[in-house]
Amino acid sequence: MKKITLLFFIISIVIPSQVFAKENVNVIVNGKAHDHKIEFDKNDNILFPVRCLAEQFCYSVEWNDSAKMATLHNYDLNIVFRENDHHMYINGVSFDMDLPAKIIDEHLFIPIENISKNIGLKTIYNHSLNTLYIIEESRVLYENEDMGFGFIIPEDCETNCYKILEKHNDKSITINFFDLEGKSLIFSLSCFDLEYWNNEVKNTFPIAYSEIFKNDSWILLCVNVSDLQYDPNDAEQKENYLKLLSSKQEVCDSIYIFK
Repeated sequence: MKKITLLFFIISIVIPSQVFAKENVNVIVNGKAHDHKIEFDKNDNILFPVRCLAEQFCYSVEWNDSAKMATLHNYDLNIVFRENDHHMYINGVSFDMDLPAKIIDEHLFIPIENISKNIGLKTIYNHSLNTLYIIEESRVLYENEDMGFGFIIPEDCETNCYKILEKHNDKSITINFFDLEGKSLIFSLSCFDLEYWNNEVKNTFPIAYSEIFKNDSWILLCVNVSDLQYDPNDAEQKENYLKLLSSKQEVCDSIYIFK
């Protein structure tokens, strides 16, 4: 037993735990930018401050200094993290974490990517954009796995959102956002192969649009509707259409890129 303990002590000296900050990392929570400090270990695992997580997702937080333990509460969850513990505890049930919670600059940090699935979050770190996205899974409006982007449900549309239909061809994808009944087209997103867009489409594209995102391979546009999409004599249909239309920019601003 003494030999094992000594060996562990030697390994811990030879291979120290390394945690460091990356410069200019963007943190986007539910589509909105936040100025949160995050840390990375030597394997690029992300450590996020517990208190910031609690603040963003409406948990109260209690800190027990003698036990080095943070307890988060919301309506039906009680979540506990302890310094140097490889487990999180949700309503008393233990869940493994790949990394232990760590105190850094007097704040407790947790491995956010590892624990997020247990509390209903998606976490995506896009290396090329140097951006960390943290999203409540219930807020995901749409994802396109082929192109690697998604959008978030606007806050004022959670109970009356969009019906989304796709059209594909070899060079483009059109994503149409209708009202829930499928009667009114609110707006469209068009994703084009960039070379095809620049050489064959851009100069003759007939409808007003705005550019949302572009990389070396493809471009994503928000395309406006060119004609009236509701019955002007139907007050309820008109009101619902205008409400969804007013959220169009919020949808476009919420894009997250995971490829």
